[in-house]
Amino acid sequence: MGRDHLQWRYQNSAWRRLVQQTNYHAPLPEASEAAEVAREATEAAREAATELSEFRPLELTVYARAHAAEVAHSQQQVDAFSKAQQDLKEKYREENKEALADLRREPRKKFSDHDEALRKHYREKREEALADLQSELQEKFADEEKQSLQDLDTLLRNEHTHASAEAQDHEQVMSKQKDELEMQFRNQRVSALNRQAARLFKDQDEPLRKQHQELQLLFHDDQDRAIEDQAEKFAEDEEESLNEPNLQDKYNEELHDKTRQKFRALLQLWSEKDKVIADLSKKLEEVTKSLEVAEEASAGEIAQTEEFLDLNRSRLDEGSQYVGITFPTAQTIDE
Repeated sequence: MGRDHLQWRYQNSAWRRLVQQTNYHAPLPEASEAAEVAREATEAAREAATELSEFRPLELTVYARAHAAEVAHSQQQVDAFSKAQQDLKEKYREENKEALADLRREPRKKFSDHDEALRKHYREKREEALADLQSELQEKFADEEKQSLQDLDTLLRNEHTHASAEAQDHEQVMSKQKDELEMQFRNQRVSALNRQAARLFKDQDEPLRKQHQELQLLFHDDQDRAIEDQAEKFAEDEEESLNEPNLQDKYNEELHDKTRQKFRALLQLWSEKDKVIADLSKKLEEVTKSLEVAEEASAGEIAQTEEFLDLNRSRLDEGSQYVGITFPTAQTIDE
């Protein structure tokens, strides 16, 4: 009964658990756990010895020796298991290091492959999104650019129309000023010519008028004196007329001679007057030349004004070419 009880205790004791735990397929316990198992086995042996204290001494001695041998054998097995456990720990530690290194390398490789795949995927998605965004922005900017160009075209057309209207008004004002200047210059020229001619004629005609008056007075005095002389002589010669039948003819001849002399003097005066008129004409030509020089200077100013107008027209033409609006040319504006 005692042996059966010991066998049952052996089968159900911590020793059985130790054997099961130290199985090759089961995980090995730590050294502290093995010592704990040994202590539990010792306690079980003590309890068994206490329970067997009521047996006979001889059987107890035999049993104690057998139990001591079993305990020693168990201790040897525990030491062997501890050593095997230590060896297995070292082995498993090396294998675990290699496995951990492999596991570390493998997740890294997997992570690298996965990261590369994700990068490629997101790169493709980003390129697609960028392409869609670019196309959308291009459409949006194309519409906005078209609208802005239309607004700019409208603004430029309005500005060009306003500038063209201002230029036309300016050209009209300049043309009016040009006409006024030409009219004023023409009037001034005519007035100057008239004043110059009047002054010259006055300066030269006064002596001629005086000479003409003197000649007229002289002619009338001579004529009156001749008539008186003729009357006296006619009265004196009346008595002699009977003896001289050709006296009247002689008197007429003398009168004609005097008249011819007076006409020659008048012709000489008229020739001198023609000379004076020629001098006046020469002076008028000089005045005319000076006025022509002044007119050329005024024409230079008018040409500068026309160049300014042509410059404004060229600017208008450049603006019309930029905007695409055809404005009337300078010729049509002048017409």
